[in-house]
Amino acid sequence: MIKIFYPPFQEPTWDLNGAVANDVQMNLVIILVSSSFGYVGNGVYCTFVGVCNTNRGGCHPLATCIENTAITGTYRECRCPSGYTGSGEGPNGCLQTAGLTCDNNPCRHGTCLPSGQSFRCVCSPGYLGTLCDQEEIDVCFSSPCENGGTCVRTANSFRCICPAPYEGPTCAERGGSCGGHIVGTNGTIQFPEAGTAYDHMMSCAWVITVPPGKVINITFDRFDLEHGGNCEFDFLQINDGPNAGSRVIDRFCGEVMQSKSLVSTHNHVYLWFQSDKTVAHTGFFLRWTAVEPFCGGLLNTSEYGSVNSPGYPGKYPVNRTCEWMVRVPFGKRIQFHFATLQIESHPNCSYDYLKVYDGPANTDPVIGLYCTTVTPAPLTTSGHEARVLFHSDESVQDFGFHITYAAQPSKPHLLFFFGYNSWVQGCGGIFTTPSGTIRSPNFPDVYENNLNCEWLIRIHPDNRLMLTFKEFSLEHHQNCSFDYLEVFTFRSIQTDNSLVQGGFRIEYKTICGGVYSELTGMLSSPYYPESYPAHAQCIYDIRLEPGYLVNVTFHFMEIEEHQDCRYDFLEVRDGESEDSPLIGQLCGINTPENIISTYNFLWMKFETDGSVQNRGFYAQYEAIEIGCGGVLTDPVGQLSSPRHPDRYPHSMTCSWYLKAPTNHIIRLTFTSFELEHDSSCQYDYILVQDLDGTEIGKFCGNRKPPALTSMDSSIFVKFVTDASVARDGFTANYEFLDASQACGGTFYRESGVIKSPGYPNRYPHNAHCIWILKGQNHRQITLNITSFELEEHQNCRYDYLEIRNGEYESSPLAGKYCGTDILKAITSHSNVMRLEFKTDNSMSSRGFEIYFDSSATGCGARLTSPRGSIVSPNYPQSYPYSADCEWLIQTSAGSLISISIVDVDIEEHQQCLYDYLQGKPTTEYFAKSPILPIVRLVSDHSVSREGFRLEWRILGCGSDIHNKASGTISSPNYPNGYPFETACYWHISYPPGNQVELTIDAMDMEGDFECGYDYLRVYGGEDAQAPRLLNLCTHITSPQLVVSHGNHMFIEFNSDHSISRRGFSATFRRKTNGCGGWFKASESMIMSPNYPNPYTFNDDCDWLIEVDPSHLINLEFYEFDLPEAVNDTKGYVAVSFFF
Repeated sequence: MIKIFYPPFQEPTWDLNGAVANDVQMNLVIILVSSSFGYVGNGVYCTFVGVCNTNRGGCHPLATCIENTAITGTYRECRCPSGYTGSGEGPNGCLQTAGLTCDNNPCRHGTCLPSGQSFRCVCSPGYLGTLCDQEEIDVCFSSPCENGGTCVRTANSFRCICPAPYEGPTCAERGGSCGGHIVGTNGTIQFPEAGTAYDHMMSCAWVITVPPGKVINITFDRFDLEHGGNCEFDFLQINDGPNAGSRVIDRFCGEVMQSKSLVSTHNHVYLWFQSDKTVAHTGFFLRWTAVEPFCGGLLNTSEYGSVNSPGYPGKYPVNRTCEWMVRVPFGKRIQFHFATLQIESHPNCSYDYLKVYDGPANTDPVIGLYCTTVTPAPLTTSGHEARVLFHSDESVQDFGFHITYAAQPSKPHLLFFFGYNSWVQGCGGIFTTPSGTIRSPNFPDVYENNLNCEWLIRIHPDNRLMLTFKEFSLEHHQNCSFDYLEVFTFRSIQTDNSLVQGGFRIEYKTICGGVYSELTGMLSSPYYPESYPAHAQCIYDIRLEPGYLVNVTFHFMEIEEHQDCRYDFLEVRDGESEDSPLIGQLCGINTPENIISTYNFLWMKFETDGSVQNRGFYAQYEAIEIGCGGVLTDPVGQLSSPRHPDRYPHSMTCSWYLKAPTNHIIRLTFTSFELEHDSSCQYDYILVQDLDGTEIGKFCGNRKPPALTSMDSSIFVKFVTDASVARDGFTANYEFLDASQACGGTFYRESGVIKSPGYPNRYPHNAHCIWILKGQNHRQITLNITSFELEEHQNCRYDYLEIRNGEYESSPLAGKYCGTDILKAITSHSNVMRLEFKTDNSMSSRGFEIYFDSSATGCGARLTSPRGSIVSPNYPQSYPYSADCEWLIQTSAGSLISISIVDVDIEEHQQCLYDYLQGKPTTEYFAKSPILPIVRLVSDHSVSREGFRLEWRILGCGSDIHNKASGTISSPNYPNGYPFETACYWHISYPPGNQVELTIDAMDMEGDFECGYDYLRVYGGEDAQAPRLLNLCTHITSPQLVVSHGNHMFIEFNSDHSISRRGFSATFRRKTNGCGGWFKASESMIMSPNYPNPYTFNDDCDWLIEVDPSHLINLEFYEFDLPEAVNDTKGYVAVSFFF
């Protein structure tokens, strides 16, 4: 009798399986050993009426019983009402929440722990529930495991650990039983019991079931049945499915399955054992386990074969995906024949399908897609590889497919030629030489239609291959769907039946060496320890991260001997390319000493000729960590002092080599900087150099260096510390810039060239570039303009180049240029110049090319702008020793100048005997002459400081000039353009009896009809209330002359806020004849002496009025008051016209 125990809330089910041709008789008695909620009856027959309909489902009287059959058929939940807490089960399942504390020890069989305003119970073993008032059911209490089995509690049930030879859920079955249904993920079957022989005329069946989605792996530890040729006596038959009608995997007898395995295609297997009436053996012992399904694989063993769906000829399983890689010998194609094809049908093959790719990858073209029961025609690939994919979904199953395949020759027939530098005129071939040439068929004539050619190049596994396409001409198509050449590990050329072209010619050669970036590695000559080949060239490129050096240790060296290593040799260079410094050229049999690189790169070339071949060399490299320095080739990056932001170590040197691609420059920007300070930077410092060794800059202290820009594609950065003071160090970012598009930069060098972006092509719109040029101390910079073409405008309002004498936007203006008008050479005041280039969004021109040179010595300058700044040479770095610089401000006579010192740091001395700044920098000065020495810097040969920076501006212009025989007046900043919104007044006077004669020598001002914007006005008196003699603007081509009527003249110059021109320049002198004068102007006014006061007696005045040729003079009297003449004895005015 078999006892079957089921815990509460479990619904019992049974699978009854009998052996083939046997009847099964079972008497079943069900006894409920523990009541289950929801059932009513007599214990033998029960009826389910609902869990909550019997005894309230075991819930507390106040609780609500809620059924949830979605979890199990008898699941229910007991919920306490509001104001109560607990599990809701049993008489104590709901307790009022008010006043729940541990004072009254509410936990029946446990420990009470306070929890906020409530509590929680920690139950003793064997109890559960909110108040530990429910006894935990022990499913092992009734000892369900028989025959000495051990009961182990699980989450919702139990399991039995059975002693030998018992088995089964409760250890009730003795091992060796005949048949049964076994469900689980693993197990064993032994038949008969160990040490016995099976009986005659036995027929036993076992069914093994594992979870859906799994298959069964069966391994035979022991197999001993009666032997028979066709297993017609005693046998074990295994079916791939749940019953005897499933596909037969095979029938086994004898000892054929001893220590062997098989795998099902479904989650069921059916095992049928049968013995006859004669010989008996010891039977079998097998282990089984559930495994993930697997199907497909690589089929490349011969020129023919077959592919079957999983489980064929039975139905394939659901949710299965299988992939086969089919490969036949190189140079042939694959032809598939479909013997059987039965796959669930669908118009788009969206459910179950068979797919064939024309190649080994799932990116190759699909040449067949099937989901049908109709047998298709044979299918042929274009090459020697194919990918076959089968997929089934979770629903309908069918009998699948059986496909055979065979290799077919390519068309046309392959021609094979071997030998050094050989080539193939035919279609396809196999190459085994170190180098060679591949041509399309009939090259250089056109190839044929419908070709399918494959070439295979086989080289030594340690070598790599380089293909060079010398000529190439195939039919064009956007996706290369017609004629094409593919390069793979194994691929081909294929042509269609339409257009043909000239084909291709490819040269190949083997390459050795490689790029090494690991911290350690091995280096050897080709084929080592065998002899290296002739005509080899191997490049070993070791590239470590910055902060490491390369250390190469040679363990073996045997290269053809020669005094100069002329034939076979190993060349070692200290860098990343063949252009790097040569360390040595090695040959012979002597093992070299270790080689250590300067940076994190090391470049080696092994080259052989065609004569002697030796074993070569074997070496090992390793990285040496130094913490700083290296070769930097990434387009952007950062370098920093060791340990930054902590203090850097003493007595160290770090070297960085920044190498950009050709036609690029490098911009280096310091983001933090704090080194030991010294005026000459001889202790701790940063040194930046161009590739030719030109010093770009040397920096120390805590003043952050400006952004630096190289003139070519490489720079060196060197960081040096001594044994004393240490600071926090530095960080700097770098970037590589396209030299043709570079815009701005700071240059510390003696000479170079500056070009507008894109030069000599047109510069871009909305560009804004600033170049700072810095020469050495005591030097001046000269700009040589070789080409200049910007958008033209009279005030350079749109596109322009602005040049200043100094580093700042407020530095003295040297000039603002546009169009094509610019000085050919411009020299700076000191060792610093600023060039600012701006463009708008309209017109564009070729731009400019400017060469600069700072080899000339000197400092100081003549300043002509209305405002600006003056800085000491090299400011804010230390000014040079033994300097004597003088700056002169040139302005209009009588201009008011304001000067203020912004920064000053000069060697101190009580009488300023060593270094000093001389001038009147803190007062306003009224200029009496157009050129005024204003600032002078003198330094000696010892201490040097940062120097000074001062700003100056002209507060106004004009002056009061009295009794000066002659002089000059001009608009501010003449001839470099007057400033906007400026008003200047000059009052020129002489003693009575004299006149003022003014000659306007040159004038270029904004013009309009009424001279209402910018103008020059001349009055014949002490101020603007006097009669106006002249009102001029625009441009004059010849001098204009005007004479005052008395001994005073007032001159007014005015500019508005917009257009600015060069201005004017005029000279004045005393005229002693008292009245009259020579007027040479287009218009003016004359009047009697002392007008409007009475003239004096005995005056005799002559006025000569002259205008340009081809013009007439219109003379108009505004006021006339003379007494009538009597016998010509009174005053009169006589007018004479002449040509």
